[in-house]
Amino acid sequence: MALSNPATVDPAFDPALLERLALYAKRRLQHMRGRMLEEPSDYVARAVIETLSGKRKRNPDVPMFNHLAGVISSLISHDADRAENRLVGAMPERLSDSGEAEPIDLPDDAPTAEAAMISAEASDGQRKLVMKVMQTLSDEPDLQRFAAAVMAAHTPPPPRVLAERLGKPVEEIYTLRRKLQRRLGFLKEGVR
Repeated sequence: MALSNPATVDPAFDPALLERLALYAKRRLQHMRGRMLEEPSDYVARAVIETLSGKRKRNPDVPMFNHLAGVISSLISHDADRAENRLVGAMPERLSDSGEAEPIDLPDDAPTAEAAMISAEASDGQRKLVMKVMQTLSDEPDLQRFAAAVMAAHTPPPPRVLAERLGKPVEEIYTLRRKLQRRLGFLKEGVR
């Protein structure tokens, strides 16, 4: 079926509607990236053609603008997802002396010997610090359990969570926290 000007085929496709759809497509394209995307008016034309040809079925209860805007969004998304538009490229190559392409050797992500040694020293230092803290608190098992719970967390847990973990009232958690700060004052002095 050959289509002429869509505005003459159906009165629902008036010029104002087509202009609004072109603005919609333009805004939608501003948020998309890709080398193979078309002009806004091309997407409007494709949406109208697909609707008139029956490829895109329209619910009669849905306004024409909403239907066509959905078709335009679908077409743009589909085009942006095509392989030509993906940001992943081919493996970088360089030309050899003979003029043939050779893959470039990329640096290894494995840590260097120096980085591994620094990491091991840091882990050893942390282990010694934890042992020193636990030794300092060895005469108070509740305080030792409190310190262990705080050190095991990635971020300082709220007092309510600590209270649940240790089976203590929240008020006692605040007391344990003040006590721990006083007992570990040597840590502040060592940092300065």
